Amino acid sequence: MDRMKFTATAALLLNVINLMIYSLVLVAIVFKCFDAKFSDITICIYGGLMAFGLMFHEFKQLQIVMHYFQFICLHFGRGLIIILFGCMVLDTKVINVLTGIVCLACGCVYVVLHFVPDFPPPNTLLNNWQHWCAFRLDQDIEMLHPPPYSPKARPCYQPFLN
Repeated sequence: MDRMKFTATAALLLNVINLMIYSLVLVAIVFKCFDAKFSDITICIYGGLMAFGLMFHEFKQLQIVMHYFQFICLHFGRGLIIILFGCMVLDTKVINVLTGIVCLACGCVYVVLHFVPDFPPPNTLLNNWQHWCAFRLDQDIEMLHPPPYSPKARPCYQPFLN
C-alpha cells in the first residue's frame, strides 16, 4: 500500500472514529444527567450541543466554523476537544468511565498525530470518502478493467449493495 492510499484510508478511519466518539459522548452525557445537579446538567447540555455540532461538522464544513473555530480544523484542536469531552463525561457509572477513558486516549492520540509530519489535516467524511474511492478506482483500473458484472466494477458510492 503506497503512502497516499494509506493516508486516505487513515483519514477516513479517523472520521469514523470521530463519529463513534461523539456518539459515545452523547450517550454518556444522557446517563450522566439522570442523577446530576443543575450545574452538571447545564454543562452536559453544552457538551451535548458541542458533540452534536461536531458530528454535523464531520459531514459538512461551514465557513463560520473555519473562520471562528479554526482549532477544530487541526488534529491538535480536535484532540483537546476530545480530551475535554473525556473530562466532562467522567462519572461513577460504568458507561461514563469507559467513555471518559476512550475519549482521553483518543484525544492524546490526536495531539500526537498533530506532530506527525506530512499527515493531512482533518477533512469532512464525504471528502475523505471521495479521496478513498479515487484510490480504489485507480487500483481497479490497474487490475485490467474488471467485467461489468464484477463486484469490483460497481461505483464506489454504493458499497453495501450486492
